[in-house]
Amino acid sequence: MKRMSYCFFQPLRLVGNGDVNLYEVGYQHCDPDYILTDYLPPHHVIHFVVYGHGYMRTGGKTYELGPGDGMFSTKHVPVDYIASETDPMYYVWMHFSGVKLEKYLHELCLSKRSPIFHVDDVDFCERQIMSLYQMAAKCDDLICVEAYGLGVCYSLFSELLRSNRSVKQPTDEANRPQAVYVERAIRYMNDHLQEDVRMTEIASAVALNSNYLCSLFRAETGLSIQGYMIRLRMQTARSLLIDTENSVADVARMVGYKNSASFCKAFKKTYHTTPGAYR
Repeated sequence: MKRMSYCFFQPLRLVGNGDVNLYEVGYQHCDPDYILTDYLPPHHVIHFVVYGHGYMRTGGKTYELGPGDGMFSTKHVPVDYIASETDPMYYVWMHFSGVKLEKYLHELCLSKRSPIFHVDDVDFCERQIMSLYQMAAKCDDLICVEAYGLGVCYSLFSELLRSNRSVKQPTDEANRPQAVYVERAIRYMNDHLQEDVRMTEIASAVALNSNYLCSLFRAETGLSIQGYMIRLRMQTARSLLIDTENSVADVARMVGYKNSASFCKAFKKTYHTTPGAYR
């Protein structure tokens, strides 16, 4: 493995609020042909390539990168970063998690199977990350750093959404129109996670008959709508237990359970342990 040059990172001791949690920002000027193999991100990571060229390799696929391109690395999914031999890339990054940011990732269609994006103003993204890097390095007031960091994070995702949300997926929509309805249903579930959502409400939101939507949903995901909703709530609860200091009762309410007992029962059935023991 080639030595990295000019690599700096700044841990962020942010409390987080479940919607947005930040853990680290940093930047790296890569050596020619620099390679980092089998990196296992502890959190989701967004990289912005400011200049130079390189490659990202994940899920058996290799993606070419240039100025203004970005990489989304999924938590706990192995990834390789490779710099060009002749024009090595310089990039900045941010480690994050959070329910609200998961929603934005869904809107951006970013996932381990679709990890590449482009931003119109990469210089803005670099300035945002570097300003947070510098403030966190100098300021001892954690509340100020947290407030500033949350603003930076929202600004970055605003730029991502502005640059990418209008990008359509014509091939998928043309060849698999059923998937569009399933995606809309999943988006509705994400948006109403705290509510007691009924199947008829989901079907109405996507303008389909309930029975037909159930058939489409199972064909696309392998799960019933109710089963998917439970999984979504449990995954969100697991992230909240890890990334926040909210009580178990608060987490239960945040994922749509009216009382802790029913939440704990569902959590134990899914993960074979109690929420408190898991935390």
